Amino acid sequence: MRVWGIYPPIILKRPDSYKDIFKNLKENHILSEEVAKKMMELASFRNRLVHLYWEVTKEEVLEKAEDLKIFEDYINEVINYLKKSQFI
Repeated sequence: MRVWGIYPPIILKRPDSYKDIFKNLKENHILSEEVAKKMMELASFRNRLVHLYWEVTKEEVLEKAEDLKIFEDYINEVINYLKKSQFI
């Protein structure tokens, strides 16, 4: 998958799942291991919410809601990568 509008282009493998998006970003040094791992965990949780919602407990939802700072970390790492690469 080619990210357009950026030169030189960033070439990423086409993801087969939501988790693969973050794995690809980690492999391309756009995300740190820690942020990629947490985002992959959230992607797995998202799949459980969508496909197995009856198995998800209120406690699990509340636990995930406590760590929403990960989205800030994700955005900051992407922005830092783009700045470092002189894309922005």
